[in-house]
Amino acid sequence: MATQNNLMMIASADGSPQTEHAITSQVARYNQPKIKHSDFRDDFVFGAATSAYQIEGGRNAGSKGMSNWDVYTLKEPGGISDGSNGCVAINNMFRVYFNNF
Repeated sequence: MATQNNLMMIASADGSPQTEHAITSQVARYNQPKIKHSDFRDDFVFGAATSAYQIEGGRNAGSKGMSNWDVYTLKEPGGISDGSNGCVAINNMFRVYFNNF
């Protein structure tokens, strides 16, 4: 869980830089009792997932080409229930990655 707290301090949900005060506030907000492995059954499997399509965005930016999902959502606008597509997504590639290097 300590790793989770550190990740929450690095970037906000919209990828904007954070002040030290904002980081301190987040640490306090997420400083919950620690969960121990022994709190779960022996056969419990921990897991997490995300996808580049949800995070990166920028299908026409730089050298990033179109993914299968880009093609699908542009040809089938109703393919996602709200009609959205991942052309921009949360744009993590530009707002967090490139702004830090």
